Amino acid sequence: MPSEAWRETLAVAVLVAIALFAWSGLHATLAVARTDYWKVVGKYSLYARAFDSQVAAQRHRAAAYLWCVNHNMAVNRWKSDELGRGLRWFVAGLGALFLLAALVTAYAIAEPPVSPPAEGQRSPSEL
Repeated sequence: MPSEAWRETLAVAVLVAIALFAWSGLHATLAVARTDYWKVVGKYSLYARAFDSQVAAQRHRAAAYLWCVNHNMAVNRWKSDELGRGLRWFVAGLGALFLLAALVTAYAIAEPPVSPPAEGQRSPSEL
């Protein structure tokens, strides 16, 4: 009959592995769930105002592109950070599964098999 310490250790290892995978899934879901539209420079961005020269129009257009890239990079950085966190927690979950497999293997090696009672004897559960 398995001892209570083994049962508790295995139960905690399973719980930790499940929690790590759930936390990994949360971060991966957060990365794809954020709906922030990419900022783009529209083809009509120069039509909104009059410019004195072509150089001024080009500067205005370049500033609009820089503003869009700055905004989009912040969104991209946040999403990639969340995916990185999710990956780290996923690897931790795999480590917990490896630990669980090692514990089950150690249990199988350490605990002697329970032999059935001989004829005429009562089993420990019947006492």
